[in-house]
Amino acid sequence: MLPGATQAPQGLVPPAPDHAPMLDSMFTQAKAKFDAISKADGLMSKVRKELDTLTEKGPAVTQDDVLDGMAQLVAHGIDPKTLTGLMAGNPQTGEPPMPLESGALAQWLGHQDQVFAQQEAALKPQLDLARHQMGVAALHSLVHNHVTQGPGGTSGAVPNASPGPPPSPSNPLGGGS
Repeated sequence: MLPGATQAPQGLVPPAPDHAPMLDSMFTQAKAKFDAISKADGLMSKVRKELDTLTEKGPAVTQDDVLDGMAQLVAHGIDPKTLTGLMAGNPQTGEPPMPLESGALAQWLGHQDQVFAQQEAALKPQLDLARHQMGVAALHSLVHNHVTQGPGGTSGAVPNASPGPPPSPSNPLGGGS
């Protein structure tokens, strides 16, 4: 609050304290969504690394190289059934099965790289949106806490949030003098 401002201007009513559980729920949901999409993004980064390693080998890539790369992905938490399905292909969608010959295997990996790049591109806006929604929910919680308890209030809907030191009286924005 600015120095000298002690209450909300006339016509504005501070929100009721009972909004805190709703705001807490909004933040928790937004954070859960962000965490899930972040986890998927992390797994995609690991897949990208393996795909890049395999495609760099070009026509020299072998089926053993691909299987070793897939084993690394399973160790990082990728579902083995997903990788098995990738190897088998899907005739309904036109996805070919993994070939045995090195030249054809390199082309198959190039196709998988293109499909994966599209999936990466589709995930980025989802991650950005989830990050934005989590930030908005946190901001709503902080504003609600500030309005209902005044500056320096310590309870609110943002879990594990530290209010930090109160602003210095000489500078209401909290910066140095």
